[in-house]
Amino acid sequence: MARVNLGASCFCDGRHARPAFARIDLPCRLAPCATGAALDLGYGRSTTVWSNRDAQVRYEGLSGHTLSLYTRGGSGTRRIDRGAKAAGVDRGWQGAICLMPQGQVSEWEISERFEFFHLHLPDEELRLAYSEICGRDARGLALADLTYIDAPRMIAPFRALWAATEAADPFAAETAMSELLASLFADRIWARRWRVLCRAGSRRANCGF
Repeated sequence: MARVNLGASCFCDGRHARPAFARIDLPCRLAPCATGAALDLGYGRSTTVWSNRDAQVRYEGLSGHTLSLYTRGGSGTRRIDRGAKAAGVDRGWQGAICLMPQGQVSEWEISERFEFFHLHLPDEELRLAYSEICGRDARGLALADLTYIDAPRMIAPFRALWAATEAADPFAAETAMSELLASLFADRIWARRWRVLCRAGSRRANCGF
């Protein structure tokens, strides 16, 4: 049984729902959803290893932001709500990255087993990280709903965070998360899709804006 910190209501096949941002015991009796390792990083930040197959999943009312990596498979997974058209990509793949911002609603159809990894961050924690890494005012930062992005520079820190989660090592996870967020903020692939209304400020890192 894994303890998992959820930042959304998730409806799998319409048979069960989980309350928003609730800490619950999840015995995973309700296949196809399943959780693997999970790590609480404090201040509402958490990581979770997931797997799923043969399902439709709907996320509603996300409390906080979720950054995800497809770690195995993904070609049998596609987004079927209105946001799918904006993504411009029909299906996932191993190494695909998604960002589901706070309050986002999305629906997914899964026809083949795949595994994926989530980093969940409360809004205030992501903004704090942005300010610390980029030296900019994050009050005007607005995150876009991004589906199936190819961002090779983010893969290594994402995998390091995944390994730290599997090892239940919060210190290694903290380091990997900082590297991952620095890559996120610096990658122009993501920056072009964000609406950034920040005041001009110093750059302690090249944040791509």
